Amino acid sequence: TNANGDLNINTTGQKRLEGNRTLNTAGITTWSGSNNPNTNEIIVLGGSDIVNSGTWNDQNTHFVRLQASTGGGSFTNNGTYTRSGAGETHISVAFNNTASGPGTGVVNVNAGTLALGGGGTSSGSFSGAGTLELSGGTHTLTATSSITAANASFSADTTTGTFNIGGAYDISDGGTTLVTGSTVNFTAPAADLGA
Repeated sequence: TNANGDLNINTTGQKRLEGNRTLNTAGITTWSGSNNPNTNEIIVLGGSDIVNSGTWNDQNTHFVRLQASTGGGSFTNNGTYTRSGAGETHISVAFNNTASGPGTGVVNVNAGTLALGGGGTSSGSFSGAGTLELSGGTHTLTATSSITAANASFSADTTTGTFNIGGAYDISDGGTTLVTGSTVNFTAPAADLGA
């Protein structure tokens, strides 16, 4: 399924992508409208995938999930993903943030928390004034990747995670790096872990 224009995901009910389907978003996708925790959720199952090559604006203000069910799936960001709502988005499918040139593989956590709990491989950037949480699975960040968020958390919220950080790592002065119940391997020098 190709969404070449703008796509609005903005009602409180559950949305499902199943049957080994791929949703390709190439325009501006706006995911908003959660009015209570666990509303406006996206369920990915049966090996289905979301591939964003455009702009994905996550504006939810409550705890919201993009989660796997039977057969799992993935979310691949080849464009820009921006978290701007004050709440927390928990993505429990594999999240791959892939950079292939300027303006690609960009994740902005401008507010709230983006929690990635399904592992994945990333060559792109993660930045912003919010909190990036890697919270389960195996995450591999390659040499071209970067984390320059205000705060970063490596936790075991979903399952015990292993996080291999091979790119630039620079947490803002006054920010924090928190590790709880998981393993973080820095295979490149970390410029700043924060306070």
